[in-house]
Order: sequence, then C-alpha cells, then structure tokens
Amino acid sequence: MAVELIIYNQHLKDENVCVNVLIGDDDSSTIAAVRRESTTQIDKWSDLNHASKAMINSLYGLKLPTKIIEYFLRCFTCAIKKNEGNPEAVKCALRNVVSHAFGNHERCGEWCRYSSIGEEYQPKGLPHGKPLSDPQLKSALTSVFTRFANNSDKLAPCGSSQGNESFNSSVASKAPKSKYYAASESLNFRVYKELNLSPSKATVKFRESKESVRKQKIENLRTVEAKRRRLFHKKNRSTDTSDHQGARIVIFDLETTGLSKSAEICQIAAVHEKEIFNVYIVPAGDMSSRAAEVTGLQVHGGEMFLNNQQVDTTPP
Repeated sequence: MAVELIIYNQHLKDENVCVNVLIGDDDSSTIAAVRRESTTQIDKWSDLNHASKAMINSLYGLKLPTKIIEYFLRCFTCAIKKNEGNPEAVKCALRNVVSHAFGNHERCGEWCRYSSIGEEYQPKGLPHGKPLSDPQLKSALTSVFTRFANNSDKLAPCGSSQGNESFNSSVASKAPKSKYYAASESLNFRVYKELNLSPSKATVKFRESKESVRKQKIENLRTVEAKRRRLFHKKNRSTDTSDHQGARIVIFDLETTGLSKSAEICQIAAVHEKEIFNVYIVPAGDMSSRAAEVTGLQVHGGEMFLNNQQVDTTPP
C-alpha cells in the first residue's frame, strides 16, 4: 500500500511532488519496500506517538508500577521535545534520563532543579520523592533508553502522523466503504458542488461559525491549564482502576462430567505460589466418555478413580 501511495501515485506525479520523508512506526518492512522501488533517497522519521507507545510497552515489560512508568514516559517525551531538531542533544538527554532518576545529576542541564537546590531536591514523579536505587532495574532501564537513544536521528524531528490519521478518521466517519449515501439528504449539496454552484449565504455563515468554534477549541486545548486538567483527569481515571499490586493471585481450574449445561463439577483445583488445593467430588450422574478420556477420571461403584488409581472424594 505504501509503495502505491508514494512511488506510483499518479496525483503526486502530475503535481511534480517528490516524497523524501516517511513518518510512521518502527515497521522496517514498509520503509524497505518504499526505498527498494524509489529512485530518490527517502528518510524515515519515527512518529512520536508510536515511539511513546513503544516506550510504554517496554516499561510495562519490566513490570514497573504505573507511577514510575508515567515518570519515565514524561522524561522520554520531554527529552525529545526540548531538543527538537537536534539528534545529538536528544541522544544525550535520553541516555541521561536513567542517571537522573537514580540520583546522578552530573550531566543534567539547567532544567534539573538539583543544580539550584542541591541535596534538597526531591523528584516529584518518583515514589516518596526519592531517587531509585535497584541496580538490576537501572541496568534494564539503561538498556531500554539506550535502544531509543541510538535512534535519535529518527526521533529528533518530532514527526507526527496524527494529522493523516485524523483526516482518515474524518473521511471514514463521513463516507465509510460499507455505507451507501447516494440517497441521503446531503445528496443535493454534493450535486451542487459537482456542478460548481456557489453555496448560499446561510451555508457560508454556518461554516464560518463552525470554523470559529473549532479554532477557539484548539487554542483552548493548547493552553497550559487545559493540559494540566487533562493530566489531572487522566490520573483520576487511573486511580479508579483497582490496583492489583500486593494481591494474592490464585490460579484455579475445574473438571466436569461433560460440556453440556447439565454437567457436574467433579474436580476443583487451585494453586497460589507453593500452596495447592485439590478436591474430587463424586458426581450424581454419569461422566461422558469424552470427559473421562480427557481428564482420566472415572466413577465405579460410587468411588472415583484417576488413571485407574482410587482418590479421596469430598461430598458435594
């Protein structure tokens, strides 16, 4: 799809447009296919939103608490946006994030409050306002941030495909391929457009009103107060989600006499770390041949057998 849209796009050829930058996720197959068919050099920029999601997935892979993940994600995006257009500065900033979080501020710039208040500095985003100390965690985080720092030339431009995705979403919402709009109320307006008929004064006034509201909404969303409000609501939503840290996770399984709705439970088993629970129950009805074959459980003369070995049972 990318090759057809970029290399063999007749509309681009008609307008003498040459694409030299491709913004997207870190899928190497797309840029490889485009470069293979292109006669000019095409650079690849990483989409900042996709890069942030990749960072989040890497941090979740380390099984970190949500608060620490949010802290490192904020450091990640700030390191890139503060040094937009400067790959070397982005690389240095990303490599310094882990050291900063672990209390080493030798390479921090003026943005770090440690340079002004010294030992009184407490990182707000970390638990209890104290730097991290686990050496194994430091090694794992260093590996993650080094991987992104090595791609600083792709991250530094702060590329974004959000505009394209927004346009695609708008088109899909107005004219999805699975819908037929030829008989809709808007048909007349679309016919007028094809006939190059000018819109009425009411239409122009309506459009101007909507455009004014849209611009005002965008300006409001870009203010510091709006961003803080979104972050506040996001944190409130995350606190509403139950925290499973410290919870005792129990894995359990059931065996039944069959798959029908009238099937009875004949075994209950559960495990938590080294604790094991296992009981057998003699069913009132018969076990299906398929269930007996799969589970190895059989009932003979009111007694239950597992792989032809009698087992102790519990009354239902």
